Amino acid sequence: MLVREFASLLRKGGVDAHVNDWNPPERSDQVAVEVEQFEQADFILVIASPDMRRLMDSTEQGPPGDVTHVSAALFRNLLARSLAEELHRVLPVVLSDAAFEDVPDVLRPYSTKPYVIQELTVPGIEELLRTLFDRPADVKPALRTPDLAAVGQQAPAPVHPALAENGILAAGAVIELAGRTYVVHSEPQQPPADDPTAIYRQAKALLVGDANDRVWLRQVELRAETAEAKEAVAALEREYELLGELYRHGRGLPRPLELVDVDRMRTLVLSWPRRDTTPESFHTLADYIPEPGEQLDSTYLWRMLDALAGLCDTLQVLHQRQDAHRELTPEAIVRIDEEHLALRDVGAACRPDLPGAGDPAYQAPEQTIRRRGKLGPWTDVFQLAAVAYHLLSGRRPEVGASLPIQALCPGVPDRQATAIDAALSTVPDQRPVVADLAAALRM
Repeated sequence: MLVREFASLLRKGGVDAHVNDWNPPERSDQVAVEVEQFEQADFILVIASPDMRRLMDSTEQGPPGDVTHVSAALFRNLLARSLAEELHRVLPVVLSDAAFEDVPDVLRPYSTKPYVIQELTVPGIEELLRTLFDRPADVKPALRTPDLAAVGQQAPAPVHPALAENGILAAGAVIELAGRTYVVHSEPQQPPADDPTAIYRQAKALLVGDANDRVWLRQVELRAETAEAKEAVAALEREYELLGELYRHGRGLPRPLELVDVDRMRTLVLSWPRRDTTPESFHTLADYIPEPGEQLDSTYLWRMLDALAGLCDTLQVLHQRQDAHRELTPEAIVRIDEEHLALRDVGAACRPDLPGAGDPAYQAPEQTIRRRGKLGPWTDVFQLAAVAYHLLSGRRPEVGASLPIQALCPGVPDRQATAIDAALSTVPDQRPVVADLAAALRM
């Protein structure tokens, strides 16, 4: 019973945990099932007990029909094959009904620490979650080049007192926001910024609870009371209000869930876009970029073009307000299923234009410092075409020097290829508007 509760808690924390009690009630070769699970698992958790220690530390077999001794034999074989590698994969766990001494000696409990779970709560398994998701307890600061001219000068006073750790996005962190618990699922993205007075972070996370929903967190940490820092914090409130208005009228947009202030941080919680008929996942278009030269199935190609057309319809909801996303990349576009895409957030729509901001691989020419120009809906048209080009050909476009899309992906029909090539024009006035791009891409 306790093992099932533990496995259920792991699933609430985003781990695809499995126990044999959840196997279908059908007649099957239990030994074959056990071997298959060992081969497929990324991690194998050994739950400490006197019986498991006895079976793993000896060659004794259990009663007829019990395949636990098979698991023990498989464990011993794995460790013999590659001890160093499997000690990272085979993790001993001590639940509250067992003792440290129940960990099998072959798992080296004294030289490699087991995971002792005192209570079956998300905070109680935080250390184990960090291991399973490969998330350190703290993010190593970037190594910066020292300012030699400042050596010997008195260090400036801190601009604010130490911030509370609870609420700061960090890989694997368990944070509390407005009475809800979130487990940060990914390494936070922290785009470089010229302004050190406001730190921007964003990351995937799991909302712990019965629904176990996926969410997207966007956070600004105020480091000093400057106009620029206050503007960065205010932008999150504008995004919360904008999505609250647009979500009711446009498909393919995230729903705003919370806007929370903790100390000198503001965090925006957005639902991860999904359809009721699809399982929750964190899939984005970045997971579906083909290799250069890879031949795409025609059905897949047509569905993807239709899905991109649908995303154009979503962008049009923004453009009708004279807003533009300006940060369209494969990572910023959620793949719900084969026929539906969605925006992860509204990008920079609520922030001032900054030259050079965003991913250089998908920047429109007018976004670069060298070719600085006015930004708007036409910027999104270029960026979406750049994403489509990469998604269909496996290659990022080169601004002003890209081959026609059909040269790299002959399966793209003429009308769709012409629209993508035109949308990649370096001259904004020569690009189609997003409604025309949608009509051209639709199969």
